Amino acid sequence: MKRVEEAKAWALSRVGCPYVYGATGAACTPEYRQARAAQYPDYAAKIRKNCPRLSGSASSCSGCRWADAETGQGLPAFDCAQLTRRCMEHVGLVMVSGAHSQWTKTAWEAAGEIGTIPRDKLCLVYRYDESKGRMGHTGIYLGDGTIVHAKGHDYGVVRELLGVPTFTHWGIPAGLYGALPPAESYILRQGDQGEAVRELQQRLTAHGYAINADGIFGAKTAAAVKAFQKAAGLNQDGIAGPNTWAALGAAAPAPQDPSQPVPDPDWVSVSRNDLAAKRRALEELIAWINQVLEG
Repeated sequence: MKRVEEAKAWALSRVGCPYVYGATGAACTPEYRQARAAQYPDYAAKIRKNCPRLSGSASSCSGCRWADAETGQGLPAFDCAQLTRRCMEHVGLVMVSGAHSQWTKTAWEAAGEIGTIPRDKLCLVYRYDESKGRMGHTGIYLGDGTIVHAKGHDYGVVRELLGVPTFTHWGIPAGLYGALPPAESYILRQGDQGEAVRELQQRLTAHGYAINADGIFGAKTAAAVKAFQKAAGLNQDGIAGPNTWAALGAAAPAPQDPSQPVPDPDWVSVSRNDLAAKRRALEELIAWINQVLEG
């Protein structure tokens, strides 16, 4: 299928990219590494060690193994879960961050222990860490006996034979081989990408919050979600969950026909009894005016 082939091509194109803990696919620069080191101090030493400038082994990025040989620009940096996440988002599937969260929160079309992996199908693989009681690593099995994964700070993104790195479980996300799950089945937040995000943006636009439907949940989309939530009387957290999807599913208000008068809000809000009383008073006033004119 086209979606599977695109996911495989994307994964292979990332081989040779750097591993940086907490990295989400942004270009690797000393500044980006420094920011991740500050964000994740437990990994700061390893993050700085693999940067020539931050480690003090070079005064520039020229010749760095994590930079494009022709342009000198830093290659996209990932950690293991962000690599699998971005790969699936590239073909329209939304996934959360973190290997364990992916395993527990993803809707799987099929999943199992590694001994039952379908050898000819692209799928995601996970390693269970018994010492921590959770999934600790993940990668992309290409369906040909090899796996692409962000191996670690010293290695970057590599392609290896399945079995060289030890994985314990596999899973095929719903929608990878079949129809994409409905957008409403996802809880979307800033940083997510994919077709579900595009659907969210299109629905927001239909409700009058014009944003670019590019499939990327950025700051503008988050602001539009909060504005919509405020107008709909929902919690303004900027996260598109079940309540927000339900409100977005309602038909957008039809634009006012400029040729038609806009009702006075004071009259719209009165009851039928009030309207009847106003009509009687108006009739009495007209009768009085007629008597005055005729007399």
